[in-house]
Amino acid sequence: TAARAVDLKYEAKEDEYNIKLKQLELIKPYLDKEEKIQAIALERKYAKDQEALQEKKAKQIQPILPLFD
Repeated sequence: TAARAVDLKYEAKEDEYNIKLKQLELIKPYLDKEEKIQAIALERKYAKDQEALQEKKAKQIQPILPLFD
């Protein structure tokens, strides 16, 4: 389906964000105070980037869906 095609198109980018977030989660206990602050900022950035990607996906799917009605 069209939604699946769009999902596949962005799957690699989503995986990239998920991996980066997981890596930050794993190293957090070993970070000093300044590094933890940087890690929190990166987490927020990656979360924001993920949201933007979801919006982009939704915008690409919407014009396609009426064609299948």
